[in-house]
Amino acid sequence: MKNYSLDFPDDFDLEERIWEAKGWITLTITYKNQNFELNFYDPVRLMQTINDDLHSQQYFLEQNLIVIPNINRLNIENVIQDLVNHDKFIEILKIKTGS
Repeated sequence: MKNYSLDFPDDFDLEERIWEAKGWITLTITYKNQNFELNFYDPVRLMQTINDDLHSQQYFLEQNLIVIPNINRLNIENVIQDLVNHDKFIEILKIKTGS
C-alpha cells in the first residue's frame, strides 16, 4: 500500500509522450500530511533551462529539483518510491507553501 499520493495532471497518461518531449513537469506529492512541489527535468531540458536563465538573469535556481533520464510515469514513480523509502531524502525537500 502506498503511503503517499502524487498529483499527475488528469491527461498525463494520454499525453505522456508530450510531457516526455517537453522534458519537464512539476508535480505535487503529499507525504505524511505535507505537500512537496517537485520539479522533474530530463538532462537535456535542464541544460537548456539553465543556459536560458544564465543568459537572461545571470543565475539558475530551482527548488526541489529532480533530474531523471526521461519524463514518464515509470521514472517519476520510481523516484518517489525511493524518496519515501528513505526519510533522509524527504528531509531535504522544501515543503510547499500553504500546505
